[in-house]
Amino acid sequence: MQRISLLNTMLAAGLLLASAGASRADTPSLDVVLSSPSQTVAQGTTVVVFSASISNPTGDTVFLNSASATTNSLDVSVDTFPFFNNTPPSLDSGAAAGPLELFDVDLAIGLLPGTYTGIFSTQGGADGGANDDLSDVNFSITVTGPVNNTPEPGLLALLGSGLAGFVLLRRRLA
Repeated sequence: MQRISLLNTMLAAGLLLASAGASRADTPSLDVVLSSPSQTVAQGTTVVVFSASISNPTGDTVFLNSASATTNSLDVSVDTFPFFNNTPPSLDSGAAAGPLELFDVDLAIGLLPGTYTGIFSTQGGADGGANDDLSDVNFSITVTGPVNNTPEPGLLALLGSGLAGFVLLRRRLA
């Protein structure tokens, strides 16, 4: 009987510790919503600004310690300085910030037309020193090529007849 009682006590204690550990091990998260996650720019544009609203849906204060990003091209780089300059160091439970400039994307001069994608990540945690992944947001930039202004055939005919008339008038007056 004592053996069963001891086993039940150990099982109950193990479940209690496991449930307490699970709640402490939960990684906090942020809700990050980009104002315009997909942007279109003309070829020759060198900087694209991404703004966002950030909110903390968790029950703890969350510290925003760092940011990082990846892109699908070496000719596209993400400047995280706006994150450090504009976001608060922490967000209390239920708090929000924004819209604010979250990051910039630098495009290489002469970047070819196409769609370039990336992921912006925010790190931090409920503990001021934590570097848990708090949020990941996808973004894309479509670079459009130069517009070729091809004249209409009628415009060329009008220009040609005007020049011919000018030449005839000049001959007549000479």
